[in-house]
Amino acid sequence: MSEQRGKLFRRLGGRAGDALVCTQTGIRLDGSALIERVDALAGLLGDHGIGPGDRVLVQLPNGLPFALLYLACLRARAVAVPMSPRAAPTDLDYAIALAKPRLHVTLEAPAAGLAGLNLDQTMLLGLPARSLPAPGFEDGDLFSINFTSGTTSRPKAVVHRAEGLLGNASEFNHYTGYGSADRMLHVMPMYYMAGLLNTLVCPLIAGSMAVLAPQFSPRSALSLLRLAIEHQVTALWLSPSMLEMAMRLDRGTDTALALQQTLRLVFIGTAGLSAGLARQFHARYGIEPLQSYGLSELLLLSVDRPGATQFGSVGQMMPKVGTRLSADGELLISTPHAFSGYLEAATGTVPNAATREAMRRDFPTGDLAMVGADGRVTITGRIKDILVVGGINVSPVAIEEALAGHALVQQAAVVGAAHPLLGEAPVAFILPAPGAEPVELERALKSLAETRLAAASRPVRYVMQRSLPVGPTGKVQKHQLPRIDLASDTLH
Repeated sequence: MSEQRGKLFRRLGGRAGDALVCTQTGIRLDGSALIERVDALAGLLGDHGIGPGDRVLVQLPNGLPFALLYLACLRARAVAVPMSPRAAPTDLDYAIALAKPRLHVTLEAPAAGLAGLNLDQTMLLGLPARSLPAPGFEDGDLFSINFTSGTTSRPKAVVHRAEGLLGNASEFNHYTGYGSADRMLHVMPMYYMAGLLNTLVCPLIAGSMAVLAPQFSPRSALSLLRLAIEHQVTALWLSPSMLEMAMRLDRGTDTALALQQTLRLVFIGTAGLSAGLARQFHARYGIEPLQSYGLSELLLLSVDRPGATQFGSVGQMMPKVGTRLSADGELLISTPHAFSGYLEAATGTVPNAATREAMRRDFPTGDLAMVGADGRVTITGRIKDILVVGGINVSPVAIEEALAGHALVQQAAVVGAAHPLLGEAPVAFILPAPGAEPVELERALKSLAETRLAAASRPVRYVMQRSLPVGPTGKVQKHQLPRIDLASDTLH
């Protein structure tokens, strides 16, 4: 199976046009220049004592050094351990204790006890060329250790092998028709799986161009669609919250027409896209947003394809992905590209072969779902999120989608709170749109709930927020929301 890495480097080296473009600095690298820089960086890792299987902690902002470091780790058979450059000290300590890296690549001082490498673009481009021996890739080589988003608990360290991750990217490209002539706009955080697999590995293994832009933020949202137009990108990935923000901030009168000249694939992932928001985007820009579904552990699993969308679902499962529903409706997945397991906390080692094989079959996703005869999947909620309101099972996802359909709601997050009579009851945290008046909005949402939600699903409290705690891709971190005491109507 090690042919996937060979295919990646052959396609990169054989690309005559630009393979990577950095919008912030204007740097452009064609295939041969890219391979030269990757080999130079792989040689530098070797100078720092990094060899096959060694782990490299990476804390860099989005940009050329981070992207090429991933490729250099592949070339050197080292393991990348990406972390946010702004990770809290406790999270960094946790990651180091678990992953046990040998080198810390950062623009700051390295963590205590670790050798450091300060890598910026000037240093990267100035490295002397190296002539490296042909790599002896092995099927068991690891590629990355990524930490889950930790929306409900402490992040887990997810281990992926190189061939599984690259193979998943190749199959996704084939399934969606993404090819060498495409151009992918990269705005996802590079330390997150969507910034590694979706928007870097997928385009590079297709032999296409990746346009590296700053990580998405409220400030960059102002120029995101214009950036797509300027660089004539054909594809981009966004989370639902990114899509909503980019739409809201777009004041251009000709944006839709300009986008339609080149943009054909707008993939949406990392969280559920409401049917209402999908319809709004399609009506405004004339391009169908393509909802996808995946897990850090299982990679890309399903996606809508152009011309076959069904807003509200997460598309159809890719050909090698098997699905089954448990007795309680949980989606179980079987895929050849499943992760190798979670790092074992005590030793920092990868699970044994039997455990790794078990991960490929009937992996419990934690998602409640409906699967159609055509393989189309609709996620209806999370098992851990399901509320039991007076003995009735209630899905927070369904409530959130209903509330988010209101024109003055930017985002809604629903959690359960202890209730003296019902056991628990739904509470809605609302991020209003600019200019919304909280009292009037609450009144409108109560009216909406009366007409669109069953009695048990109607929130008993609406809590207006100036912001919601979100992860790197805009997914609400519900465990960080205030706890509400319904008896005293107070927040904690």
